[in-house]
Amino acid sequence: MKMPNASEVGARIRQWREARSWSQNDLAVSLGVHPQSVHRWEKGRVPETEDLVKLSSAFGVPIERILCGGDQDMALPQSLVDFFNTQSGKQLTGSQQLALAELLDGYDVDESALKSALFLLLSKPQPGEKNSSI
Repeated sequence: MKMPNASEVGARIRQWREARSWSQNDLAVSLGVHPQSVHRWEKGRVPETEDLVKLSSAFGVPIERILCGGDQDMALPQSLVDFFNTQSGKQLTGSQQLALAELLDGYDVDESALKSALFLLLSKPQPGEKNSSI
């Protein structure tokens, strides 16, 4: 694993936060930290371990990607997370977001096609559920 570059770590945190249209305060509140902490991270201070765990969950990316970047230096688009959460009535966890982002990595599929596929999957009855459309 390559050594983390503090300014690059900050740039990734900012990129992922802005991709979700979150303010620094929004992210701070969701993580249970002071907004000044988010500001410091984005300006080049590497977060403490417990904060890295929270960031990993919030963004749906592994800690190693926060620290070192890499080929998969992007999180699942927030619009897809919101679409899933709205359509399913459930919340994707950070690990589920990560799994979905890794599954989609390398595929050039537009977002509307992904939403259509998610909608079809969500509308399919799960084992043990009755199909109300029949």
